[in-house]
Order: sequence, then structure tokens, then C-alpha cells
Amino acid sequence: VGQGRALLFNFTLAEYRRSCANREEFCVFMDKLFEKLGAIPPVNTVGLPEGSIVRLSHGPDFDMVACANDTLADCGGGSGEASISFPKKNFIHRIGQGEVSQDDKVKFTFNPPFAFFTCFNEKQLPPQICLSERETYPGGEIALDISAFPKGRVFTLDIRDKSGKALVPANEFPIHGLIISDGKTKEIPLHFAYSYQQGEYAIVLTDVATGLSAKEVIMLKGGQ
Repeated sequence: VGQGRALLFNFTLAEYRRSCANREEFCVFMDKLFEKLGAIPPVNTVGLPEGSIVRLSHGPDFDMVACANDTLADCGGGSGEASISFPKKNFIHRIGQGEVSQDDKVKFTFNPPFAFFTCFNEKQLPPQICLSERETYPGGEIALDISAFPKGRVFTLDIRDKSGKALVPANEFPIHGLIISDGKTKEIPLHFAYSYQQGEYAIVLTDVATGLSAKEVIMLKGGQ
């Protein structure tokens, strides 16, 4: 606190932007200004169309980079190849895809015009599914142990039938949705309605931050 610096200009940045011939000229000015101040951008982007937004944030043990372009999204389109460069090599994951690079750079197609990446210092593994049992009955439940989940992480949980179709909750007990690891909750119950057919069901658990998934098969048996 109290260690910051302030710069006084005799013009506004908005006025300077209007005086520039194009966006690139303004960006060069801002890059040189930040460089003189010792504020080096943590990431560099190439190929993102004009008007794109790049947002940096931090998770419990990873960094996040999100790119979006509302104009392209409103038009229902995207653009070609783009890239993001980082200060050092990371294990880079794209949300919904998993690990996409073990380097200091990732290339991607900006279509649809939204991309979300996470960077880890260490290699990430799929989440581990620890169940209290592998069999139950319609109307029964199985406990999912989440005590080892990293605190602050978000996971999606789906229970799918043999055809791969996700079950839809029949009552107030959610059987699929979001799991937020708070570091306190040890386990959560997975409820199975009386109306569910006997047979095999797959529990699919996905770490939102990494895009990595794990699957376990359980059996609903007839007669209690």
C-alpha cells in the first residue's frame, strides 16, 4: 500500500486513440509506455481480431486466460488461427478439451470467438472417482468421496445410461451438475430414482479447470 505510481498526461488516452491512424498504432504506444514503466504484459496474443477482449485471472493453483469477441459472436462467426504466448513453459489446458500444449505458447482457431485456457506449473491428471460402492438399487444412493479434490476447484458430474444419455433429475436431489470443492465437504450422495431402469450407468466427472474427465461404471440391480 502506498508504493504505487501515478502518471499525469496533458491528454486523455481516449483522445490519443482517436488521433491514431489505426488500432495497431495505439497498441504500440501503450506497449512502449508499459515497458518504460516496467509493466510487462504477462501474455502476448497474435491473430486476435480487432475488438477482442483478453482477460487474465488466477485460480487456486493456476492462471487463466480468456479471449472473447462480442462483435463476432453477435454475427454468429469466428476468425482464423490465433496464438497466446506466456512468460515460461506451462502445462496449458483449454476448457472442454484438456491439455493442448506443454510449451510457452498455444495456437488455436478462434471460432467460435471464445477461448478459455488455464496454465499449470505441474502436469495435471484426471480427477479420481472414489465411490462408496459400485452397486445399488433404484431409489438408493452411492456416496462420492470428494475429500481429495483440490480446494476451490469446480467439477461437473454426469450420470449417463448405457446409451450415453445423461439422466435428468426427477426430484430435488441433483444427480448431475456442479461440484465446488470447499475443502470441508468430505462426500456427496448420488441419488437414483425408483423409476430408473436396472443396468449399467456411467458416472462421468470432469475438472472444469483442466477439461480432464474420469469415468466409473456402476450397476443398478433389481429388488432390494
